[in-house]
Amino acid sequence: MKTKNILLGLVLLVSLSGIAQTYTFIGAGADNRWRDSQNWDPVGIPDINSDVILPNGSISKIRANPDPLDTLAVQSITMLGNAVLNVEGRWGVVDTNSDIQNNASINWSAGAFGGGGTLNNSGTINLLSASIHEIGGGASTWVNEGTINLFEGGNFIITGTVENRLSGTIDFKNTTLIGGNGLLINKGLIQSTITVGAQNASILVPLENDDGTISAAASDTTVILNNPGLYNNGTFNTLSTGQIEFIGDAFTVSGFLDGNLAGNDALVWTAPMIVPNSASFNFTGQGYVSWNQATLGGGGIFTNRSEMWTGGGNKAIIDNTTFRNEGELKLSHALTITDGVLENDEDGVIMLDGGNYQIGAGGAMADNRLIINNGLIERTSGSFTTIVPELFNNGVIDIATGEIIKSSALPFTNTANGVVKGNGIFDFTANSNYVNSGTYAPGSSPGVLTFQGNFDSESTSVLEVELDGNMQGDEYDLLEIVGNAEFNGTIDVLLGFDPEIDDEFVIATTTGAINTCNLPATVTGQNGFNQYTFSVVCRNDNELVLTAESVILGNEQFDLDKEIAVYPNPVSDVLNVQSSFAEIDQITVVDLNGRVVKLISQISGNEAQLDLRELASGMYLVEITTEKGTTTKRVAKQ
Repeated sequence: MKTKNILLGLVLLVSLSGIAQTYTFIGAGADNRWRDSQNWDPVGIPDINSDVILPNGSISKIRANPDPLDTLAVQSITMLGNAVLNVEGRWGVVDTNSDIQNNASINWSAGAFGGGGTLNNSGTINLLSASIHEIGGGASTWVNEGTINLFEGGNFIITGTVENRLSGTIDFKNTTLIGGNGLLINKGLIQSTITVGAQNASILVPLENDDGTISAAASDTTVILNNPGLYNNGTFNTLSTGQIEFIGDAFTVSGFLDGNLAGNDALVWTAPMIVPNSASFNFTGQGYVSWNQATLGGGGIFTNRSEMWTGGGNKAIIDNTTFRNEGELKLSHALTITDGVLENDEDGVIMLDGGNYQIGAGGAMADNRLIINNGLIERTSGSFTTIVPELFNNGVIDIATGEIIKSSALPFTNTANGVVKGNGIFDFTANSNYVNSGTYAPGSSPGVLTFQGNFDSESTSVLEVELDGNMQGDEYDLLEIVGNAEFNGTIDVLLGFDPEIDDEFVIATTTGAINTCNLPATVTGQNGFNQYTFSVVCRNDNELVLTAESVILGNEQFDLDKEIAVYPNPVSDVLNVQSSFAEIDQITVVDLNGRVVKLISQISGNEAQLDLRELASGMYLVEITTEKGTTTKRVAKQ
């Protein structure tokens, strides 16, 4: 019988030991340590079966035990009101119901958090000292809806999970590293507000940015994202000389990445970017994205709506991925299209800046090594850029200066909508795979465009030239061909002055021969109301010449009537004459008998005044002669 009672007691003891007991901190001991049993109600030391309550206004401390591996873990922690918990050792929770309420705070100096439970923070957690602070145990989780401040240059190691929710903030207050092999999920704000010197805030732990914000919110501070990140939407901001850097392992992007960038190299991209479906950069501000030494892959479509510059190092488009530019892409260093497409949208600008670099085409077996231009590709400075991939121009290529070299056997197609213009050099000497169905417009109001190689054109082709005077290259355009020429299509004349009949304009030359001259016999150009006809001749097999043959003076009477005003009418003394579009050469006043009663010439201006006080009252005809013609107004003299 006695033996049975003993066994029953042991069973009850084991059963009761698994029941959670609530401990409330009352601070009745010699100090405020958790391991002092007198500080609790009921008296005792909380353990993994204990739910701990830290009341409003309480200040308690978890100190390191002499055994460095000893962990003070409890079932759960609830911090109320202005409760303060100071942590200097290993601690943790095993349940999911631990809550740090709005005004409560934890000052964590050293140690590790474990136990496999979840700590929900709506208050403030301060990581102090340069020691290592670890959230470990694999399943241990922090859910942050309040603030986590990283002070003192320590390391924050995550081997469990930290979820920063929409209202949560993780703030780098000093040079700090967030590392580990766990997971950081950001739906709220991660920022660096370091204010002393040039400092780095580094995130090395795998990061899932789920529409969260990452901000270099202080000058001279850099937020370094050195992790295999997953970025689904999100906002990235930099202030003044602040930076955000994507470095290290590949990161995956989807959705819209936007924000305000201030300063040069505001967002630096040096890690491989993977876009499985679609993603875009939509950054605004004075700063720009710097693409340095990284690949773009994943097989999806990446859209740039920002200002982006390329830096040094190897950059490549791989995996049959499309880079669609709807912003400004400034290429000043090498780029390789290994397997993919660089597509410049109608609103996109690709600036070929600097010199002596190549847009290459790697992967000889790849299906796509293609540049499609629907917007503007502009050669802006430096010496030359070599383009190896297939180039399909449906927009404008402006060689404002320097040289574009189209090399390799991969073709160049200038479509019916395509325009090639500028004052530089287009070099095709190493590529004969060439189709021109569009427009060549040499010069830039006006100038000389040099084409090196054999020039070709289709029946839809247009040679567009500006004629603003008689001096070749300075006042009218020249297409200078170093090679042979096949001229087909037509010529558009943009006329900016009135040439003399028989004036000649050599608008194209070749160092070889003009093998085909299938052009109209005459073309016309309009200057003001005057329409000129030019003959078109391929002369000496090496010159394309326009000659002014005739002019039709436009019927300007109706327009002059509208554009020239006389007032007041009737007039008693002084008559004002004003032309809105042409200088007045002469004004003649004639009475109704046809006699000239007043004449003013050499006016040289758009306005004139006539003193009519000596004329008798009656009706007069006022003839106004301009460089565009003559019109007549009836005026009553009082």
